Amino acid sequence: MPKIINWGSLNEDKIYHLEHIPLPGETVSSRSFRSGLGGKGMNQSLAAAGAGAEVIHAGAVGKDDPGLVKMLKDRGVDISLVAVRENEFTGHALILVDSSGNNSIVIHPGANASLNAGDLAGAVGRGGNNDIFLTQNETSLNCEAVSAAKKAGLTTAFNFAPFDRETAEKFPFNDLDILLVNEHEGAGVAGVGGLDAGKKCYREIIEAIHLKYPRLLTVMTLGSEGVICLAPGGEFFQSAAIPVKVAETTAAGDTFCGAFLAALLREPGNLPEALNYANYAAALCVSRPGAAESIPGHDQIIAFMEKK
Repeated sequence: MPKIINWGSLNEDKIYHLEHIPLPGETVSSRSFRSGLGGKGMNQSLAAAGAGAEVIHAGAVGKDDPGLVKMLKDRGVDISLVAVRENEFTGHALILVDSSGNNSIVIHPGANASLNAGDLAGAVGRGGNNDIFLTQNETSLNCEAVSAAKKAGLTTAFNFAPFDRETAEKFPFNDLDILLVNEHEGAGVAGVGGLDAGKKCYREIIEAIHLKYPRLLTVMTLGSEGVICLAPGGEFFQSAAIPVKVAETTAAGDTFCGAFLAALLREPGNLPEALNYANYAAALCVSRPGAAESIPGHDQIIAFMEKK
């Protein structure tokens, strides 16, 4: 069966719950603190594996790894391409969550920025026909990774999170098959910063991306507005959000990405079903607190779909 090779970040999350996110110069007290395991790469590997895909994670941690590698292994992810860097700290994220469940995140890359050409050759070399090579914007060599994977004949997927202009200007979009973004990242890729996503300009944003990169399958998550998708042939798909009581949104986008790609591997080309399945996975995720620990498995997702 085809698999997902995830060139992905591994982070320890330090999570503070606050009444509101601090303004510049403001000091606030947290209501609670906890540490957890996450990183966009980690979360997406867990989500894809939980949704039934075979996943190989290619990444790096420091010798201070708080249990990231163990969690991947325990949740069924192949960890043979995870390196331990003796002279690096494990990547970590500072996550501030307000009383409405919204979050702001600061990331220190640590070992995630140490991935090198040798690591990349090993990751691409594990790929085969119909495999998906996934990456996010939290590790080194993302551009090189996508180009190398495409050259090797893999299906390439990039979650452009977090978005930054420098990466956008050099990114090899012509080597990319699947682009996964939220509305703000999508506006950055499209170069339409003047559009106000709050005024429901989502369709204009995704069409602007399609105009620039017509061979891309572009998927744009919209939070409480659901998700939209524009295929290379111009077919437009939309799936409404699943209403739930929100506990925390930290891993919602990552859960969607992993579940969506896993669903595509099960039923290639069935975009409506993949979007719907991933929407339910993300909804179940946000109804729970935490990052990696909030990501559901396939049986839980199916039971949730049947209940709704």
